[in-house]
Amino acid sequence: MTVSEQARTELNLYRQQTGFSLGQIGIRMGYARRSLIQFASNSTYGSGERCDSQISHLVLDFIKAHPSPRPKAPGRLYDTANTRILRETVELARSGSISLIYGPPGTQKSFVFQYLQAEAWEKENEPGLVYVYASAAMGRKSLTKEIARGLCSVAMGTISDMITNILYTVKERKRLPALIIDEAHHLGGALDSLEVLREIADRAQIGMVLAGHDNLEDIFESKRGGALEQWFSRIDYHKRLPGLSADEVRCITRAELGEVSENILKAVVEGSRVKDYREDETYLSMRLLVKVLAQAKRSRTSKTV
Repeated sequence: MTVSEQARTELNLYRQQTGFSLGQIGIRMGYARRSLIQFASNSTYGSGERCDSQISHLVLDFIKAHPSPRPKAPGRLYDTANTRILRETVELARSGSISLIYGPPGTQKSFVFQYLQAEAWEKENEPGLVYVYASAAMGRKSLTKEIARGLCSVAMGTISDMITNILYTVKERKRLPALIIDEAHHLGGALDSLEVLREIADRAQIGMVLAGHDNLEDIFESKRGGALEQWFSRIDYHKRLPGLSADEVRCITRAELGEVSENILKAVVEGSRVKDYREDETYLSMRLLVKVLAQAKRSRTSKTV
């Protein structure tokens, strides 16, 4: 492979992984958009081979200096019952299992999954865990594209093209990756999107975690025996996440604020409490705890100024 061929191949892959257009890459390189388009399409331009060689090296140097971003840990991960459940679920997915994880807001789902995705990258130097946020506006093609991009596969062409590329990418991996589809309740009315996920899981033989609010379970239960029967036959594990325990809140508070009085600990616990409408009781929310602790830190700062 010549330097020019290598540069074109890596430029094409870089576009797929980052989602950048040639124009956007040209701006970041400080290179004319038209020249970059001509180079990518292997058109004749400039002063022939000399110009082709020059831009090839510029492209390769740019990609080396600005690699497609790896996922970063969103913050510090505390050991709680929920983090242990989610770690176990991810390990099951890495072994090919499909799990359904649901629960009320603030039960650490998104944070922990993003943390574990970054952790897998660091350990394996490749995307062993692909996290996809399923937005309400996401169709099956954009869903497939996000999965392909997360796997560092070719994320262009038809859905069939992208699935073929995903299968090839997975086959070349040292260890089977797993998919995490967060906010999967948004896909509840889109059976074609769920079928795309099932096809990828079946053909690539990879595991998956579908995570979302409590109504994620309701979506599947309401269509059991009907349109989602194929899905039910594949779900190996499902779990509703509990809230934090009072001891966990106290432990996290001490780690964040240092030694504090019992009154403060009690106030933080109560400040983290929220209504669980499904179970008609309350639970302790990590999301609220983070806000309460942030407020306590701001209060401390203002007093010391």
